[in-house]
Amino acid sequence: MVTEPLGEVKQYQTRRGNKPYLVLEQRHAIYPQAAGQLTIEPSLASARIALNSGSGFDPFRSNTQTLRRTSPARNIRVEAIPSSFSGSHWLPASEVQLVEEFPDADAFKVGEPITRTLSLLVNGQLASQLPEFELPEIKNLKQYPDKPLLNNSKSDTGVIGVQQIKVALIPGKAGNYTLPSMEIPWWNTQSGKMEIARLDARSFKVTPAG
Repeated sequence: MVTEPLGEVKQYQTRRGNKPYLVLEQRHAIYPQAAGQLTIEPSLASARIALNSGSGFDPFRSNTQTLRRTSPARNIRVEAIPSSFSGSHWLPASEVQLVEEFPDADAFKVGEPITRTLSLLVNGQLASQLPEFELPEIKNLKQYPDKPLLNNSKSDTGVIGVQQIKVALIPGKAGNYTLPSMEIPWWNTQSGKMEIARLDARSFKVTPAG
């Protein structure tokens, strides 16, 4: 089980019965690592409370008491990966976007670097859990990928994991080139069905240098 805190600790006041309480609230995302029964262990919280005292000055906190409270354990069942999922990398999420940035030009020259940027955005997964981009070999086109950049955007409602990679493309010969389409299968946790995040194939022309 992997846990990840979401957002900042919230602090607010509430009342139970006639007593006021200060509340500190922290939400966590939980990522089960295997199917079956999962036990979420109790959380422990401790607080120091002031006791009634005739003196208002207590530098050694002798008139305080430390209280410790635990939450109940939680047992949940984690389902196995559905048999209808055919992808090689299990990717459950509420939304997945596959985005490409490419220079806006009709043609390029031999030996001229072309920067291609690929971004995968997944609502419900950490960036470290995302599949790596696969770049198929293309004849006469050298590809030099940078190290992927990983980033997590957190909020009270969850995590959006982002993986971005920049690839320098250097054509070695004049002609027409096609970057194949790219597909990433994922499991829609809202609809309970497999979907495909897709980039269409991209073609461009390369002219002789000089």
